[in-house]
Amino acid sequence: MGAKESKPVTDFTATAESSQGVEPASCVTEITVRPAAEKERKSGGEFGENSMAGLDDFEILGERPIDFGALLQHSAASITPYCLDHIRRRVIYVKCDAKTILEGTFLYTGQRKFATTCYGVPYKNLYDIVEPLMTAGWDKNVGHLYSTGRCGSTLLSKVLDQGKAVMSISEPEVYSYVTWLLSMDSTCFDDVDLPRLLRGVTWSLMNFAKAYDPKTKIILLKYRSQVVELAPVLKRALPNSKGVFLYRDPMATAESFCKGFLTSWVTRAVRWLNLDSYFVYSLSGWERHFNYLMPFIRSDIAPPKEIYTPLGFPGFTTMIWLSTMDSALRLSKDNVWDAVIRYEDLCKHRLQVVNKLLQACRFEQTIADKADNVFDEDAHDAKSGGIVGRSKDPNAVSYIPLDDCAKLLELLNHHAELTSLGFLIPGTLEFE
Repeated sequence: MGAKESKPVTDFTATAESSQGVEPASCVTEITVRPAAEKERKSGGEFGENSMAGLDDFEILGERPIDFGALLQHSAASITPYCLDHIRRRVIYVKCDAKTILEGTFLYTGQRKFATTCYGVPYKNLYDIVEPLMTAGWDKNVGHLYSTGRCGSTLLSKVLDQGKAVMSISEPEVYSYVTWLLSMDSTCFDDVDLPRLLRGVTWSLMNFAKAYDPKTKIILLKYRSQVVELAPVLKRALPNSKGVFLYRDPMATAESFCKGFLTSWVTRAVRWLNLDSYFVYSLSGWERHFNYLMPFIRSDIAPPKEIYTPLGFPGFTTMIWLSTMDSALRLSKDNVWDAVIRYEDLCKHRLQVVNKLLQACRFEQTIADKADNVFDEDAHDAKSGGIVGRSKDPNAVSYIPLDDCAKLLELLNHHAELTSLGFLIPGTLEFE
């Protein structure tokens, strides 16, 4: 967690305003690349290895025009959307060996590491290229997995991937990129371009999945937690697609974030000495991304900064949880979700939860009993973190002192409805 210089990165910081005077791309191009040297990659202030995907992940060696429609028809099993080059208003696709990138935890990390070629497809061209290739009603077999983060979404994604006709794709970053841009400038896309762009890249992922494995009928796209802000737009763009939301107790979530990200003895010492607040809010460079990471801070009912900033990383991640849950609660009232599930139920009832989720989404698919072993390989400890878990295991190492737990509960009390640890979003699937 040592402070590193937070440099601006190509395209990631591009908004409609910053792109003025830059000529948009006029045709599809093939971009010859090689991975950028580690020292040239995004710095720690841009979330390190968890950085959002960007064209600056590669060293560009040259560009030439190409027929992208023909490429999709004969090389679909190796072509996937990676990010946006918004300053030139184009989607960046990459060419990678499908098996290699799908074996990783996240799609974007495999793409970043193994891409051999990029393709720049102008927004205005993308939909015209892919629409003739779409079949009627294809989006009914698309599922979106939104979550609070650190709540078993990666586990659920891997379990669903055991279905014979299901391909689960974890964290396709183009959606995170769109969400980030909108958080910085809500007018950076018009009402026509954005749905067409989202429909085009989602079809591209379906096309990729079916080309790689012809048995695939359903794709499940698992997103970073912030992409919940994009859910209403995705529903308009893909009206037949299905939305799933997964959440977890806030204290356990904050504890899990700490365990997942504060992995060195230095970062743990900084947390225990309560010095992490200075890093998060002063040294990291993350503050300029707060509208993306925790948009609830813009709400009239958001807690004052003086309450959550002294709580360091746990306070920061609890605000992320509040932001995601606030959005999910509002969207549940708009009937955006086809299924809402809790991490605690997933750990207890396992495949029963997964198959009930598939049924709620009207996917004609079940996950066989043999997939149950995936839970033992990948599940987070359902009893770790949170006040309840800690009281059952007093010897467990915690990143959040009990005094801070009480202060984190104060953050919840600033929300009109999310005021208790056992809060259930209306419509959450129930199990006996």
